[in-house]
Amino acid sequence: MRNARIAALLLSVLGAAGNLDAGPLRISLLADTAVTTDVIVLADLLPSGLSNEVRRRGEGVVLGKAPQPGSARVFARESIVAILGSSALAGMPFNVPPTMTVWRKTPALSRKIVWQSIQSAAARRGVALSKDASPDTLLWLPPESTEADETSFEVSDVMFDPLLKQARFRLQLAGYPQTPSFYVWCPVGGGNYGSTHSPTLQKAVHDEAEMVNPRRMATLQLHSRNSMATLQVRPLQAGSVGQIVRVRIPSNGHTLTARVLAANVLEAEF
Repeated sequence: MRNARIAALLLSVLGAAGNLDAGPLRISLLADTAVTTDVIVLADLLPSGLSNEVRRRGEGVVLGKAPQPGSARVFARESIVAILGSSALAGMPFNVPPTMTVWRKTPALSRKIVWQSIQSAAARRGVALSKDASPDTLLWLPPESTEADETSFEVSDVMFDPLLKQARFRLQLAGYPQTPSFYVWCPVGGGNYGSTHSPTLQKAVHDEAEMVNPRRMATLQLHSRNSMATLQVRPLQAGSVGQIVRVRIPSNGHTLTARVLAANVLEAEF
């Protein structure tokens, strides 16, 4: 028992000495993180467990504008070090990674918000929605989403399918024209389809068996757990919804496989 006490005492002394030799504790900035706001601040790169005072000071250090939803911005160590040197946190011990990637999360989709966008677009374009249409009757193939639904969407296109008696609305995050678009299907009724009942839109009614075709370019939505990107590709074979087809990236000639989501829209993971 006496030997155990002596061993414990020696460990405590050695531990204290080790702490003295180690110097001040350094704060390691995050090499990869995600934000939801329009501006990136140093607090976004701080690890958890820090004091409220340090985090408060970090919120006052602006690093720059956040990227568009679904994309990322990369900071080099030199730029962060320069900002730290002239900030309220100057002199604090930081470990700064060579690069720091900050992702902008894509807002999640709320049926209520999407339904409001559909109703507004239908009213403007004279599309008579079915009396039974509601948020619960909407069908969509949205991009990956990770955050709260306090946002709005713009309807850029409306098409009518006379066989399914549905209108297809193309939506996009309001204010961000470079974000991926997605489609929402909604029942229509009464045989009155307003401005969508035209030769141009009737020609656009798609063949379900051929959503993508080598004759047409398509939009590929590339996504991982924390990010999303879109690019134009050339399908190398025709395919319907849910099928896996090969596509080619024109800029570099690379080919990969992707799943068909809708007319001229595919998705793949990386």
